[in-house]
Amino acid sequence: MRRHILLIVLIMTGVTGLVSGQGETPAEPEPILVAPEPGTPPVFGPLTGMWTDSVEVEAEQVPPPLLTQNHASDSCSDAPLLGLQTFGNAGDISTVNDMTSLPSDPVLGCMWGTPSNARGYRTVWYKFLAPVSGRLLIHTSFEASDYMDSYDTVLQLYRSTDGTCGTLMVIDCDDDSNGLFSEVSTFVIEGRTYYIEVADWHFAVPEAATLRLSVVLEEGATLWQRFSETGWPHPRSRHSVVSDGRYIYIIGGETPNPQGEPFPSRVGEIDRFDTQTRTWATLPPLKPIPLNAYSRTSAALLGGHIYLPSGYVGNNTAYAGIHWVYNIAANDWVEGVSVPWATASPSGQPYAWHQAVSSPANNGYFMTGGLLAGDPEQLIPPISIVPTGRLLFYNANNATWNTGLPDMETARFSHVAARLGNEICVAGGLTRLERDPEEDLAAVVSSMECYNIATQQWSDRASLNFPRFAAGSAVGPDGRWYVFGGINSSLNNVTLTEVYNPATNTWQVLDSRYSVRRPGRAWPRGAFANNGLWIFGGEEVPGNEVVPLVERLSAPGTGLFVPAVFSGGNPLEPNDTFAQAMPIQLGQVVQHTFDSPDDYFDIFAFLIGPEDEYVATLTNIPANNDYDVYVYNSNKFIVGHSTNVGAQPETAITFPLEPGVYYAMVMRTFGKPGGPPYRLTVTPTGPTQP
Repeated sequence: MRRHILLIVLIMTGVTGLVSGQGETPAEPEPILVAPEPGTPPVFGPLTGMWTDSVEVEAEQVPPPLLTQNHASDSCSDAPLLGLQTFGNAGDISTVNDMTSLPSDPVLGCMWGTPSNARGYRTVWYKFLAPVSGRLLIHTSFEASDYMDSYDTVLQLYRSTDGTCGTLMVIDCDDDSNGLFSEVSTFVIEGRTYYIEVADWHFAVPEAATLRLSVVLEEGATLWQRFSETGWPHPRSRHSVVSDGRYIYIIGGETPNPQGEPFPSRVGEIDRFDTQTRTWATLPPLKPIPLNAYSRTSAALLGGHIYLPSGYVGNNTAYAGIHWVYNIAANDWVEGVSVPWATASPSGQPYAWHQAVSSPANNGYFMTGGLLAGDPEQLIPPISIVPTGRLLFYNANNATWNTGLPDMETARFSHVAARLGNEICVAGGLTRLERDPEEDLAAVVSSMECYNIATQQWSDRASLNFPRFAAGSAVGPDGRWYVFGGINSSLNNVTLTEVYNPATNTWQVLDSRYSVRRPGRAWPRGAFANNGLWIFGGEEVPGNEVVPLVERLSAPGTGLFVPAVFSGGNPLEPNDTFAQAMPIQLGQVVQHTFDSPDDYFDIFAFLIGPEDEYVATLTNIPANNDYDVYVYNSNKFIVGHSTNVGAQPETAITFPLEPGVYYAMVMRTFGKPGGPPYRLTVTPTGPTQP
């Protein structure tokens, strides 16, 4: 009995127990009771105050790396877990001379040239679980003052679908992004497991081989543009948004009650935003106020009218069922034909938390799902969480409701819905967890299903990557469905945006540049207009504080989906790798400079004919700098080098070389970039001249 009372209290305060099938494969939901911290408002409770912190928050600073010593593993199955915390660094310094290459090691598809072993040599492994989603940068490096203790690395990144080495999928691979060292940069998704493999290009290492690995996870810059200065008249949450392509209408919703009452204040006015001029107009409110000001509802725009089928009016035990219609041209509200609740609703009473979807081709709109109210005669709020899977259709031509359409497979509320082609699709939201009759719990779902208007049948589609409710969504000009914001089973924000492609029945998570963050929020309502996705308001979780922000994302193109690569390098100074080596002639005097702090290598390719010894001469080294020169053959073996101290000239004499292509690499081991250009020449030492 005590447990039953706890559940009643949670629901009275507006908090439901939440479960989720979060992970690689959605699992059967398991209940997780979530009680609010003392003084923390519940998710569905009253709003507590206006969000007033600065909206221009700087990105988190990445702390210094936490390096380990000799942490590398010789095999994937024993890969150590890197201690990557939220946004930050991790790394390792390991001596790898005793490491091996196993037959089970994957082929490295990015190896430069013609290596003798496509799996590389001395392979080592690391593993990490992404604590958050963001930009991941992995690179191997060297100690400039002791370059010869490093070695030629090849770096490959994998994702594991089950957390083990048995399901590795290559994400990215790199060989020689900077000299002989490698770098991978991509987007990773929170909760997923990744493996890092570092291999040696060579089969032999004459001296100690030291791996220096750095792993950085950071937020990355946002692509959302904020318009907090637009003077939004009525910032709000739990509202609805519709658009005609230029104007965006923000309807209903809630703001904090200035009197501190237990119920929030509802907003009856429509705020109209002009996306071209970025100006506001306040349109007439629902009448009378405050009785019929709706929140926790949905709206449909059709034929110059905005429709609100039902909504929350401050009573937890009964929703209002008046069908309000706003005539845009007449600038007035009228009462339309209401849903025949007695037969259309499983309880015979109006419900809310639904999603309306306009269907101009059918001259009407669909109303999907919702949450039933409790018994109006009960003295306490409802102790049962009863969603509905009903699908209703309103025909605007003859002002009638079709209540005979088939129910969706999963009853849900606080979900997202959209029209995709000839289908009405729903995804995510909350459903009831059927367990113990005394346990009335809600479950967060990731499932998606679509109703075919022609065949009048529901069918399953691919699930969301992140189970969420109280999210926003909009169909873009590319025909894809964008879902953003919301809350997960732990009552935390889901910041990542994901996109559904109807052509392939797949959801893709966009990289962190597209995340709705700082703050993350529930109820971010949005629409595409004027070649951009605009979102308005919402509330912080936990805390239920209104976020008075207007944000715009330029319409994403089809080529901007994950994996998003954040490539490094200097396009103006590209000869940092063997593949990009600058061709020179024997005897040619080359003048060059190091242009940036991360520019350590300049590589030049030259062709020799007769067998001979050759000399690479480096002069005019700037004062207070130390440059060295190395000569490599086409298999990246050193055939000559010179490492004098300071700005002394360098003379690298090779042993007799056979005809072919060779490489001279100038390395900046000490000193600042810039200064006067150095001079490099490669000439034969014998009597034969080029």
